[in-house]
Amino acid sequence: MPIALQLEGSLDKESLEKAFEQLIHRHESLRTQIKADEGHAYQVILDIPAFKLQEVNLSKLPEKEKQEETQARIQGELDKPFDLGNDLLIRGQLLHLGMDKHVLLITLHHIISDGWSMGVFCRELSELYNAALEGRDAKLPSLPIQYKDFALWQRKWLQGEVLSDQLTYWSEKLKDIPELLSLPTDRPRSKEPSYQGGFYKLSLKKSILKGLQQLSQSQKVTLFMTMMAAFKVLLYRYSGQEDLVVGTPIANRHYPEVEGLIGFFVNTLALRTTLKGEESFLEVLSKVRETTLEAYEHQDIPFEQLVDHLQVKRDLSRNPVFQVMFEMENTETNQESRFFLQGLEVKDVHGEHRTAKFDLTVVA
Repeated sequence: MPIALQLEGSLDKESLEKAFEQLIHRHESLRTQIKADEGHAYQVILDIPAFKLQEVNLSKLPEKEKQEETQARIQGELDKPFDLGNDLLIRGQLLHLGMDKHVLLITLHHIISDGWSMGVFCRELSELYNAALEGRDAKLPSLPIQYKDFALWQRKWLQGEVLSDQLTYWSEKLKDIPELLSLPTDRPRSKEPSYQGGFYKLSLKKSILKGLQQLSQSQKVTLFMTMMAAFKVLLYRYSGQEDLVVGTPIANRHYPEVEGLIGFFVNTLALRTTLKGEESFLEVLSKVRETTLEAYEHQDIPFEQLVDHLQVKRDLSRNPVFQVMFEMENTETNQESRFFLQGLEVKDVHGEHRTAKFDLTVVA
């Protein structure tokens, strides 16, 4: 989970490193390693590790080479793996481009963070940096629990009748699902995925967004449900398949105690819809609404546990249960609007995401 920021202005590196160290001390997840014993993973929480930004001085390079090297280092961070059992699962790199110009690269492994967490990370790192700069205590609320507490609670709670009810629902809902959503591709599916992908971005006109919102309100559905219904109609059209299963992430933060934590809380839901091609769009939307609301009521079982329970046929060439994901991000995703570092103008720097976790992921 990468962040790349251009910082223009007077940067205090010592205050920045101090902010990182305090944030890592505050959130145990940021100093957690994942080790394995005979195939079973477990968390190991480190004592307070020293955190040092890797510094790279590019200031003496000609402007064109400076830009090329910056992009190469951003891409290098995106592509560089973590050793889950031995690395600190957060790393940082500071590129010096000039007297008052830097690029800050921050990379977290997804196993210790999620989309919601990134908002917490940005806000708290900003406050810790500003406090260190001003020589004051940071104004952050105390954390009532840590991620390990949530993990332990979830493990104790999700058993017996609670677990049985959720497994029963999903077993019935996903019974006899198709092995594969066959999208028309220009090459045969490889035996093992390379995860090499590309990223395409487009913007919808405000008039289209307004129309989607009005339709959603009139049908008493969320914008997510409307977009998902439209996406499934499109998948039906391109695949010719009537039975469609699409994955979607859900924040999985029901309780106020976990709202301020950095950690991997997000879960995945598999939403199944059967289309005949004869329905009106409003009928499709009604189906998607019903399925989505049911899924929300049974959202607690971890997707990985569900896959094991379903005993679906496993194939290294594809993701089990679903191969296409649809995400509706309703949290602020643009880092520059969440980082407020005193004395610095912060801008987002885009790298090219070339890792594809699924056949197709659409993010709205």
